[in-house]
Amino acid sequence: MSTQDFDAQAEPIVVIGRGCRLPGASGLDAYWDLILSGGCTQTKLPDDRLDRDLLFSPEKGKQNKTYADIGCLVDLPNLRTSDCRLPYGLKTHPETTYATLASVAFDTVDDAGLDPLDLPHDNVGVFIGHTRASSLAGDIAFANYIGQAASLLDQVCGESKLPLRGLSSDRLKQLKQDLVDQVRRDYPNQSSHPLGASCSARAVSDALRVTGPTMSFNAACASSTHALIQAVRSLQTGRIDMAIAGGASYCHSDSLVLFSKAQSLSASRTRPWDSEADGLVIGEGYVTLLLCRQSTARRLGCQVHGVIRGLGLSSDGKGKSLWAPRKEGQVLAIGRAYRGDLQRSDVGYIEAHATSTQVGDATEISALAESYQCELPPGIRIPIGSVKANIGHTLETAGIAGLLKCMLAMERETIPPVTHVATRNPKIDWDNIPFELPAESRPWKANNQGWLAGVNAFGIGGLNTHVVVQRPLKDGRGVEKASAPIEPRREAIAVIGVGCILPGPSDANGMAAFWKRLMEHASAIVPLPKDRWNGDAYPTSPSPSGFDVRSRLGGVVQDYQYDWRRHRVPPKQIANASPLQFMILDAVDEACHDAGITWTDSLRQSCGVLTGTTFGGEFANQLQMGLRLPELKKRIGGLLEDEGLSAPQQQEFLDRFAEVLLKEMPALLDETGSFTSSSLASRITKSLNLMGGAAAVDSGHGSSGAAILCCVDQLVCGDNDLMICIGAQQDLGPSRYVGMTRAGILGDQDGTDGIFPGEGCVVLILERERDAIKNGHPIRAVIQDIAAGYVTKSPQASLALTMERLVAEHPEQKVAVDHVEFANSTHASLHAEASAAVRWSLRDHNRSVPAAEHDASQLVGHLAGGSMAVSALASMPEKVSSNQSPDKPRDFCAGSKRIIIGGGIDDPSFQVLLRDQ
Repeated sequence: MSTQDFDAQAEPIVVIGRGCRLPGASGLDAYWDLILSGGCTQTKLPDDRLDRDLLFSPEKGKQNKTYADIGCLVDLPNLRTSDCRLPYGLKTHPETTYATLASVAFDTVDDAGLDPLDLPHDNVGVFIGHTRASSLAGDIAFANYIGQAASLLDQVCGESKLPLRGLSSDRLKQLKQDLVDQVRRDYPNQSSHPLGASCSARAVSDALRVTGPTMSFNAACASSTHALIQAVRSLQTGRIDMAIAGGASYCHSDSLVLFSKAQSLSASRTRPWDSEADGLVIGEGYVTLLLCRQSTARRLGCQVHGVIRGLGLSSDGKGKSLWAPRKEGQVLAIGRAYRGDLQRSDVGYIEAHATSTQVGDATEISALAESYQCELPPGIRIPIGSVKANIGHTLETAGIAGLLKCMLAMERETIPPVTHVATRNPKIDWDNIPFELPAESRPWKANNQGWLAGVNAFGIGGLNTHVVVQRPLKDGRGVEKASAPIEPRREAIAVIGVGCILPGPSDANGMAAFWKRLMEHASAIVPLPKDRWNGDAYPTSPSPSGFDVRSRLGGVVQDYQYDWRRHRVPPKQIANASPLQFMILDAVDEACHDAGITWTDSLRQSCGVLTGTTFGGEFANQLQMGLRLPELKKRIGGLLEDEGLSAPQQQEFLDRFAEVLLKEMPALLDETGSFTSSSLASRITKSLNLMGGAAAVDSGHGSSGAAILCCVDQLVCGDNDLMICIGAQQDLGPSRYVGMTRAGILGDQDGTDGIFPGEGCVVLILERERDAIKNGHPIRAVIQDIAAGYVTKSPQASLALTMERLVAEHPEQKVAVDHVEFANSTHASLHAEASAAVRWSLRDHNRSVPAAEHDASQLVGHLAGGSMAVSALASMPEKVSSNQSPDKPRDFCAGSKRIIIGGGIDDPSFQVLLRDQ
């Protein structure tokens, strides 16, 4: 079924609540006033956002420096007041981003005329475009990794050409300790508070006390519209009853330095389509929308602010570079959003992505012109705009901020003005395109469809989305009317290919080696290699304190080497990039071979990629140390003042320290975009020339379960015909070991009494079962269903609720579950409780009690966000099922069935019901 067919049959999804906190706008009315007035909120960044002495230089091309010191900032509210309705834990959380987003979600529910503390449905999903909050997580990583960084002073002091070669061992030891103590004093550890991208979505669930799936998306600058698309699909498939979709972004110095490295910032002004436009100005902001099915809105008596009429996803495929947009991918996303009776000629306004770069803006206009021109009568010009002229580029929030602008304009029946364009971009042929830049506001007249607008959002790496939103006429014309709610759609999804790179020797990797390990019950848990990090800086102890760790054992992918010739990736790029990118690429190759896929142009265009992972990890932490080099050099310089060095000698020493650190932790030198987790998906689309869209999703330890859920929904709704679903993680660094030790879950040095980190990836190739049978693809297993649930601070309740939802989908059938595969992320005692909860849930529904339970993480280590994909792979038979005739009905009750369970102590629970074909 194509997207057009599905959307034509599905019940319309509507927006009933809106909320925002954006630069210069602390609410909906303020946001519209800013847009209508043509105001611009950019300002010099305050010192608490940018340390100019350390990080600013007006000269471009300087390492660890930004040449731009302007931004568009939000006025943060004081939420630590007695009249604030947020939970106490959120109000007092040191990461203010979470509470701010939750407060905007409260405003959104208020806007719908509902009570935020008493929503009419519990099964409300939360989908947020968000990658990283303030500098707090970076501060914690800095404090955790400083022991490793300080140990590099041994190497620098031991080099004969430098003046400190004669420093006594005692003095050197004291110098290192002083550096470590100084950093950890200034950045006290606050890791007892949950942190991470998934926490933003979870904070909204905690505040609203809802129990649906929660997940955060990274599709770079298209993150929030990708989150919106998943919210709509989850509503259409009947997985949830209501949804909060939104974006949250924060302007911090790290972003300025990284974007300056690519020279994509403007040091002067945000001005889309102007001839002098020279880059983006980073903004920040929070936007959330409350969505539901049309029948739900009618039953609740809620006003409809917008109808989501069209959704388009695509990726650029092969392109020139990470930063260069490709018109073909943008045209594809735009085209996919228009289906059925929805015509481009009905659109009255376009909100463009328009990042204020000459090439990027011209490419987007060219893509829009190619997509729209064929359907527009001669002489018609659609007004086009970009809110980035007012609030800068709000990164993950950008797409949904533009969508909100369109809904406000439709509500007020007004076309907003485009400002800050002195002379139009000469790279654009303005006289021969069907678009105009309205210099002043003017009335927006409805057509027979009401008011319609198209919204673009594109992410680096070629991640494209297009959303069509409508405000129907007051008499209801222009939107489908359902006399009764349309039955949500579910469909069985086949796993047709698998691949993996998992812990163990490099000459014994891949799925055959993994299945052999399972059969032999052979553990891959080993002592960490000495070149991974300096064990002396993090002593092991059975009763650890401070930054001690309980053990240094883990599941290690040993001596992994990627063959650059396979996909012609320059060796220089590989040297400094995240190795996880290339592990995934190798695993995808194995999975495609396993599935017997023959790539055609049509299949490449309809194949999407989703990676489940906890954003950050070892590469991000090493990048953080590279970004902190100016601060490190300043601190070390201060400690060297009593060593009698001249200024040139001290500078020579500090420069050499920087070289040594970047050799050990080269993330700052990366040219592949590894700084964003979305590259774990876009690397695949670029290497294999896939154009079905891509993103990364973070739901804590349930992330690969979230990825499976999203892939299933895209296949069921017809967004794609094939999905590459990835579960991946690489984080065997000090931060993870210190964190697991403090949480009391890290195993001991004897390899017992706890769990151990692992690294690697698993790839599942997914296709609708009926298509797999028709196409003659092998079927390793069938995803009969997938469910998700979340109960605040109660993992057992989350698990039981999710099990209830999973078995409730099959009320007339006995689910004879043969075994349960746990993606265990807890201590043995909590695992026992989880096991008891599963057995009780199955017993309650008169289902058979599973005969066996397994946990592959005991053998390869726990892959955090990738753990559930490992469990799914472990549950599949090594031999492929023989294909079934397309005409023969499939008996759900026949064949082996197993449930895969994932999630963590603070994370949602995801459960997948698998069966043999």
